Amino acid sequence: LIFAPWPALRAALFVFSQAIMKISGVNRSATVAWGASSEHASLLAAGTVAGAISDNFDSSAHLEVFKLDMASQTGELSLLGSVSSSERFHRLAWGTKGMENGSLPYGMLAGGMVDGSIKIYSPAALIAGEGADPLVASIDRHQGAVRGLEFNPSVANLLASGAGESDVFITDLSNPGSPSVYSPGAKSSGPPSDISSVAWNRKVQHILASTSHSGLSVVWDLKLKKPVISFQDPNNKTQRNSVITWNPEAATEVLVASADDRSPVLQIWDLRNATMPVRELHGHTKGILAASWCPHDSNLLLSSGNDSRTICWDVSTGDMVCELPSTTRPTFDVQWSPRLPAILSASSFDGIVSVYSLQDASSVPTPASVEGFLPQQSNLARPVRAPKWLKRPCGASFGFGGQLSIFNEAAGVSVTTVDVVSDAAVVDRSQQLEQALEQGSEGLGGFCAAKAAGTTSARDATEWRLMQVLCSSEQRRLLLGFLGLAEEPPPEMAPPSAPATPSAMGTPGAADDDPAALFSQLAVATEEQEAAAAARPPPPAAPPADDATTLSRAMLGGNLEAAVACCLRAGRMADALVLAASGGPELWTATRDQYLESSSTPFMQTLSAIVHQDFAKFVNESDLASWKETLGLVNTYSSAEELGLLCNQLGERLEAERGDSAAATLCYMCAANIAKVTALWQSHHSAADGGATAALLDLIEKLVVFQEAAQSKQGYALVADKVVQFAELLASQGCLHPAMKYLLQLPLDDPTGPAAVLMDRLYHRDPSLLTGPPPTPFEHVHVQVSQSVHAAAALAYEQQQQQQYAQQQQQQQQQQQQHQQQPVQQGIGAGASRQKRGRQDDSSGGDARDDGGDDDGGDDDGGEARGGDAAMEGGEASGGSVGGTPLVYA
Repeated sequence: LIFAPWPALRAALFVFSQAIMKISGVNRSATVAWGASSEHASLLAAGTVAGAISDNFDSSAHLEVFKLDMASQTGELSLLGSVSSSERFHRLAWGTKGMENGSLPYGMLAGGMVDGSIKIYSPAALIAGEGADPLVASIDRHQGAVRGLEFNPSVANLLASGAGESDVFITDLSNPGSPSVYSPGAKSSGPPSDISSVAWNRKVQHILASTSHSGLSVVWDLKLKKPVISFQDPNNKTQRNSVITWNPEAATEVLVASADDRSPVLQIWDLRNATMPVRELHGHTKGILAASWCPHDSNLLLSSGNDSRTICWDVSTGDMVCELPSTTRPTFDVQWSPRLPAILSASSFDGIVSVYSLQDASSVPTPASVEGFLPQQSNLARPVRAPKWLKRPCGASFGFGGQLSIFNEAAGVSVTTVDVVSDAAVVDRSQQLEQALEQGSEGLGGFCAAKAAGTTSARDATEWRLMQVLCSSEQRRLLLGFLGLAEEPPPEMAPPSAPATPSAMGTPGAADDDPAALFSQLAVATEEQEAAAAARPPPPAAPPADDATTLSRAMLGGNLEAAVACCLRAGRMADALVLAASGGPELWTATRDQYLESSSTPFMQTLSAIVHQDFAKFVNESDLASWKETLGLVNTYSSAEELGLLCNQLGERLEAERGDSAAATLCYMCAANIAKVTALWQSHHSAADGGATAALLDLIEKLVVFQEAAQSKQGYALVADKVVQFAELLASQGCLHPAMKYLLQLPLDDPTGPAAVLMDRLYHRDPSLLTGPPPTPFEHVHVQVSQSVHAAAALAYEQQQQQQYAQQQQQQQQQQQQHQQQPVQQGIGAGASRQKRGRQDDSSGGDARDDGGDDDGGDDDGGEARGGDAAMEGGEASGGSVGGTPLVYA
């Protein structure tokens, strides 16, 4: 949560106290009604008011509908439609009846007329103006002018009205063309009087209030069909009431305004104890003509009176919040917009209907201040709260460490903090990885198998299967199976063939009895013998006579080298190798090498590499299309020291000559080359599908498991930025311990870098994560306190001391008076001693006050100096003690 400093907050509140600006208007002497629905919130109906006449003595009357356009450059209300009226209006009311079924798209307008009638209009027909008569119905039940008129906000078809002779009627407009009228109950006793205002309760839909010029206010219960309570100011029986209106939020609070110039007061009554008003608002100097309780903030109330003032009140404190610009003649009608917060209308006898906004600008002087901190006294009280439409009824803010701070009106001023996991997948994957690490090789193998089975990427699946092999204690044996080069079992021996048919050599057989079968068998045997002879290689050609003689002589003379050379010239490799085996190691080696070099087939290259143990040459000259066979060969025959170098060599060839990063990655993994593998993984996962978070998780999971298999931690430093991102992601989900664990794997080369900052935030979020505080990544800056703050603090302290001294003096005077009233027999001496002690107390009190003032100044200066030194010393000590000791994960 973000809290503004008090000077800025005070300035924001003052904006509201001085924010009154006229945004639109029209030259009309009219009573108005705002559009009742959100769709038509910017519409304003105006009916020519009774009791006023224009400068040209025009006595005509009209009902008009205007539109408020905030973006209008002219500032004039736009006229949408108009209709003439035979009578003028005392009151207008706009209801939503008919909008629910579309019969009246704009709802309906009701006008309280001078002649006692109530006219029901269709605003839609009035705006359309296509010859259709907007008058829907006319109700003639009242005697005298209708000054009280209001639609029920909960039951749209009910219209309350009040007029002369204390008449209050309820009109049911379920059928607008044929309305029904009934009385809410019997009239109260006493002389009849004109009803000046009626108002429906905003919380209880069957409760209605009315007030009259006689000062009597009555609350009606439509269910009981009778008045349930009546009240009147007991101190002013002749009070003439002009307005009654309910508190929008408190069902039992009602406001009554007095039109009496002798007592221009706004009274707030609580009907739970209706003997006296619970609060009175004084500010008008003449009778109050109109009042409106803000539907968006029950603490705000508008009133206008015969003194030509229109005031906005803070009901909770009784203070005047602001004032509309004064008019030449009184304002007889003020109304808050029911749908547009901060918007209100004011109609004056100047012949102007004005629309104001409470949060744009001001015509009220701004209270002065000392260096923008201490305001001086003003004739208007400073507001202590912002209007509710500027307040958030609820709110939430995410904090570090997976916390969410929540506030709402139900909780009051308290803030609730809860732990929130916004991405459960991140937490689940982190926990699975941690569990696999705790279980060792077996757990890592299962983790790799699960990852290989769960991924849709063939490359990722292959890498996870290889990591499963690398996590095993039988890496070399399992690697051949991974490459598809595992030794296959030998084929089963064929069963012995049946005894051959006796040949024609004379051995009697079963075919002897059938000469035809005998000849057939002979023919088949002959063909088989010819095919076998053709399949057999021809016997080596006999050496020429000269070579044979030379070979024989060399063998007889014991010259095995010459005999071997003779066999090699004759192409008799087997004979040469047999003779060389008997001629000693040198002759054997030379003959073997010559044999291996006699052919360039892949098999002979492989055999040569195995015999000579020259795998570097073999890897460098091998066919990259058969890189798996090459990798399998070096895995089988090379030493542990050579294996890493050979795998690196093969990976570099694959990457440089074929551009095969996938195959190269596998070779680098076999070489435990964390740097190369990490670099290739970063480029691969940066372009992976699934978003940045998924790519980061994939990279970290592979890196952690691969480092465990390679038994090295150097990969963290290579991707330090990714590790910090991962730790921050874990911290945002509330996984503080794993986040700190990963950060501690990084070298803190940069004491002010992201890793150090995150570690500092984690420690201060939960100090139990480390055994001691980490070095602070921030620069220590000593902030000088401005003199204005000191002056304000000193002034506030001095005022407090003066108040305390005045209270002490008052208490002492009261004690002296009590002593003086005690019996005389206590003696004059005792009284004198008391007076003496009183003077001593007074003197000591003054000295104490003076000393206290001096001490205050000294304490301020000394406190500042000590606070600064202590902060600097503490910072140096903390940094020195932590800098020399390694951080330990708690």
